[in-house]
Amino acid sequence: MKYCKDEIMHKWLHKNSGFTLVELMIVMSIIGILSSIAVPKFMGSLNRSRLTEASLDIFGTIQQSRTLAAKMNRNIVVAFDIGLGTYTAFVNDDGTDTTDSDNDSIPDGAENWTVDLTEKVVARGEMPKNIILNSANFNGNPFFMFDNKGLPYDNTGALTSGSVQVSNVTGSQRTISLLMSGHSRIQ
Repeated sequence: MKYCKDEIMHKWLHKNSGFTLVELMIVMSIIGILSSIAVPKFMGSLNRSRLTEASLDIFGTIQQSRTLAAKMNRNIVVAFDIGLGTYTAFVNDDGTDTTDSDNDSIPDGAENWTVDLTEKVVARGEMPKNIILNSANFNGNPFFMFDNKGLPYDNTGALTSGSVQVSNVTGSQRTISLLMSGHSRIQ
């Protein structure tokens, strides 16, 4: 009886084990099918996440600029470059000239609406991968300025409102709106 038990144990331990080629092909097919379903859903989720990130970044820059304009008692310009997909917020004066001889709420030395070497950049951003900055329109301009009261003005000195539109490669889009009160929202 002992011999028979040892023989069975020996055969069981030294038996060829593993998977057949057919079994491996079936498993690989199942993995391929599951991957073809999961990868597009993951990429769609990634694109939506990037769109949300870009929208929140622009919204945050607008809010931060408004707060800093009031806190620093300076004018802050938020400018968008559609072609490059970037935006910049900066103090639109060198901090020395606050004279406003034409009473347009814009210091005389700060009316060029571009970042000069002496002007402090308070925020800068660019669109994430696969996100497009479609438009930025504030009374026909791709920029606006918060005065020291947190109100948005255009380059003519008029109160302004407007919006920034971003989209992803699948066509989903978000609009960041700026109201004349200085408040903003994402739609």
